[in-house]
Amino acid sequence: MAVEVVQNNNSGRISYTKAAAIGAIGGYALKWAIPLTTQEKDRRYNATLIKIKNINLDEVDVFVRLQDNKLSSSKIKEINKILLSEIKNSVETTKKVAEKFLVAFTKSIRPTKTFVSVGVGLTVGAAVIHNIFYQIAKDLQKD
Repeated sequence: MAVEVVQNNNSGRISYTKAAAIGAIGGYALKWAIPLTTQEKDRRYNATLIKIKNINLDEVDVFVRLQDNKLSSSKIKEINKILLSEIKNSVETTKKVAEKFLVAFTKSIRPTKTFVSVGVGLTVGAAVIHNIFYQIAKDLQKD
């Protein structure tokens, strides 16, 4: 009995499951890629952003100056100046990270199902259209 080689099915058609998976991943990625809208920047978002931006470095200056007045050694005063600059850098970095976190948190509230559903729908729809046109072209070649 002869063994026949199974023909490879590279027919040019697109698998619907692959299209759905790609669409789901694309939709989820789009959730994080799209910038915040004006509706998402509500009162709570704006209030938190104002609190972050209003962190005052003057309070740190006053604290270090008070400490300098209590100290007599110039070496300790130099160390305080270095410490002050480090504290200011840390506060500025913290403010930037807090703003990024606020944006990320606001985006995390977005409904994931909506973005994934739209991605799946678009890619599966495109796959259906591609497969229909592919079948039409294949039928026209036979005639």
